[in-house]
Amino acid sequence: DEVKRKFFGTLYNTYAFFTLYANIDRFNNSEPAIPHEQRPEIDRWILSELHTLIEKVDTHYANYEPTKAAREISEFTQELLSNWYVRRNRRRFWKSESGIDKQSAYRTLYQCLDLVHRLMAPFTPFLSEEIYQNLVRSNDQAAPVSVHMTSWPVVDPVWQNEALIETLSVVQKVVALGRTARERSRIRVRQPLSRLLVRLPNKNMVEKLDAHSGQVLDELNVKIIEVIEQDTQLVTYRVKPNLPRVGKRLGKYVPAVRAMLNDINGADVVKAQAAGDPITLDVEGQRLEFGPEDLLVETTAAPGFASAESEGFLVALDTELTPALETEGLAREMVRTVQEARKTTGLQISDRIALGIQGSPAIDAVLTDYRDYIMSETLATTWLENEAQDATNSVSHQLEQHRWVITIEKVS
Repeated sequence: DEVKRKFFGTLYNTYAFFTLYANIDRFNNSEPAIPHEQRPEIDRWILSELHTLIEKVDTHYANYEPTKAAREISEFTQELLSNWYVRRNRRRFWKSESGIDKQSAYRTLYQCLDLVHRLMAPFTPFLSEEIYQNLVRSNDQAAPVSVHMTSWPVVDPVWQNEALIETLSVVQKVVALGRTARERSRIRVRQPLSRLLVRLPNKNMVEKLDAHSGQVLDELNVKIIEVIEQDTQLVTYRVKPNLPRVGKRLGKYVPAVRAMLNDINGADVVKAQAAGDPITLDVEGQRLEFGPEDLLVETTAAPGFASAESEGFLVALDTELTPALETEGLAREMVRTVQEARKTTGLQISDRIALGIQGSPAIDAVLTDYRDYIMSETLATTWLENEAQDATNSVSHQLEQHRWVITIEKVS
């Protein structure tokens, strides 16, 4: 059930996303290929990850380790292809105008799906065949009649770029920790925040983060990023022994170890854990060594911040909300509710609409500043003034003390 939900469900949704928009735009993979140097960086990144995947899967198959091969395919599909590439590039498929950027997005996603379903064919012969027939054979009758008669994927060095993979891994690590901090703050994801403070394991990563700061800002919905020094005090630490692992070994020394860990510099412990180094304590004449998993570190963020830390990375979100940030957050929530209303009324993703929204004075203030943004995000071409809104075709929404009513009409 878990594999069905996480892997097969994700793969199918990614495949369905591609086919939906490819059919709308009549994408044809037989058109001339787009050269490597003309592709956007994110396309070159996912294709580099794809060819790294081919290399890993090939190695695991050659070593008769199919479980490892399957896990590599699953991780690539879920974490890299779906949760990062597709999610970050939806707008490239949505936008109406064509061009090399949109064609590169289609071509890149097609390449990923084409190679992934061939890599997984030994595990899932029937599903791979189903995807192959619709993705490849339906558009190229000269292709082999079955996925199991195609050539096995081969690594193309042109697409491999280890430096780009390393750079994006820094960005993804910061984003992952930022999401954890978001969850701890209990502030809605659509609510913009003023700033994100980031401490990195080494200075070499600062340039990588700076070059891709826009992605982090967009992913975490924050306005600015500030890189802080290693000794900046944003969190306090409490270190405890991991008793299920070391309790039996420590025996009578448990109380003494706890007392010593209460006084230890928690930042030094975190740094040692990130490096995989042991911590040594002299307890009542005994020299005791603790590995990275032998000690538990609890962190507490400074007032006004929500933080998360791992492997030498530390991020902290400034959780103070200004009136301007709250207004923008309401606008994003309104976009979400309009998108939901589009679905419930049976509109197609490409349908244009006439849109009207009524609400409290706070909602009117949002519309004054963000009406054009809301219309653009929801494919609204016409704004319905209050007197033109039909109460029988409306839906209301409540968020805390705010309430608004949405009216949608399809534009032919």
